Parts: sequence; C-alpha cells; structure tokens
Amino acid sequence: MAQVDLLGDLTVQQPRAAARVHFVQYVNSHPHVMLPYIAAFAGGLVWMRFRRPPRWSLWLTLALLALPLVGYIWICFRINASGFTVICR
Repeated sequence: MAQVDLLGDLTVQQPRAAARVHFVQYVNSHPHVMLPYIAAFAGGLVWMRFRRPPRWSLWLTLALLALPLVGYIWICFRINASGFTVICR
C-alpha cells in the first residue's frame, strides 16, 4: 500500500491512484512550477502583438501552452472517477 498524506494520514490501496494524488499534491505545493508557462504565454502574447503572425500560429501556441493544464485536469478527473479506496488510520 502506498502512503498518501491527503487531509491527514491516509492509506491508498491503488498505486496508480496514489501516484496521481502525489502528482496533484506536488503541483499544489509548488505553484512556481507554473511560472515558466505564464512567462511563455505572456511573452508569446507580446511577441504576437508586435509581429502580427498568422492566426494559426496563435491558436497553435495557445493549444501547446494549454496541454499541461489539460493533463492536470485529466489527472484530477481520473482521481475523482477511479473511486479509489481510502482507509483512515
């Protein structure tokens, strides 16, 4: 069994669910992980403002920068939908 510190001491019986919970906890406890994406997004907007690129490049840039967010939301959905068993100690 994997140990996951989620609202106290909990034991999660599914290792994949434990890995997902650890990932979400890591991102929540280290918000600076998002800073490079915010900087790249802001820099891309400023660059696009002055360079006037084609519209497809704007949408491609926004889609690529949204991939980590989509992955994070997917992991949160999988945690919620998996119905993993939690045993409080």
